[in-house]
Amino acid sequence: MRNRSRRIIRAALREVLPKIEGSYDMIVVARSRTPFVKSTDVKKKIEMLFQKSGILKQEEKKEIGNN
Repeated sequence: MRNRSRRIIRAALREVLPKIEGSYDMIVVARSRTPFVKSTDVKKKIEMLFQKSGILKQEEKKEIGNN
């Protein structure tokens, strides 16, 4: 289960990390339900959290707000 959680989180971050401004050190903690969700769901949640924290590039913020 731990390896599946890692794969899901890595897949989500692989798509989201190019969309952030600057460079950051991050710690991502998997929850017990992580192995049972899709990476697209994790990606949406990560994008929402990054947008809320203000680290997404400006054009990315607009696209997420329109969905």
